[in-house]
Amino acid sequence: MKQTLFSFGGILVTAIVAFALSGCSAVKYSDGTTAGVCIGLMCPINSAMGLNGDAGRNPNADFKYASKEFDVGKDSRATVLLALGNPTATGTLKLNDGYIVKLNYYAHSDTAAEPSEPGVSPTKVWSFYFDKEDKLIGQQYSSSYKTDSTDFDESKQSQIVKGKSTKADVAQLMGEPTAYLIPPIDKAIIYSYSPSTKGSDGKLITKAKVLKVALDEHDVVTNITYTTSTK
Repeated sequence: MKQTLFSFGGILVTAIVAFALSGCSAVKYSDGTTAGVCIGLMCPINSAMGLNGDAGRNPNADFKYASKEFDVGKDSRATVLLALGNPTATGTLKLNDGYIVKLNYYAHSDTAAEPSEPGVSPTKVWSFYFDKEDKLIGQQYSSSYKTDSTDFDESKQSQIVKGKSTKADVAQLMGEPTAYLIPPIDKAIIYSYSPSTKGSDGKLITKAKVLKVALDEHDVVTNITYTTSTK
């Protein structure tokens, strides 16, 4: 797993994606501004990504997150666009086997909002992943707003048992997952939190934590991966 970091409204946005990325690209927003995209290490898979802005959207337009609004595996890119409008940025991701995944990002930041914890820059990102036929094969949400923070208690992961715990068991223990994925990306649920604060030198510091729970065809846990990083 890796994390995509890009500047958004003067704040470093962290979108934890549940498959690996490598290299750097650029985001182009609808207002013509651009920002660098730097990839942080979290697992060894080779991929490539590019992002572009969609015309006609305020690059900081707000949106309301609802975890059950879209059905991964059934809904499509058209469904997402109808509900949320044009995304803040779009792009593609090339997986190891050459499969191209399409990406839509919706991002919003409000410095006047109450953050999830003192000193944190309130930012939220809702990411959508589509296959070649535009079917929704993954969605992920990350927020450092107090009202819907995606922070989670990583100490509870020790209670998840591989080969025994189910997807429902994990949700009951950890709360609603912040990401749902299906093949060709993976079959997994994810919990992620990545607040950004300013250091003494004025530079942004992003500390990310990600709990990925892989599932089999019967939604039984097959693997548990917990990773942290600081950028």
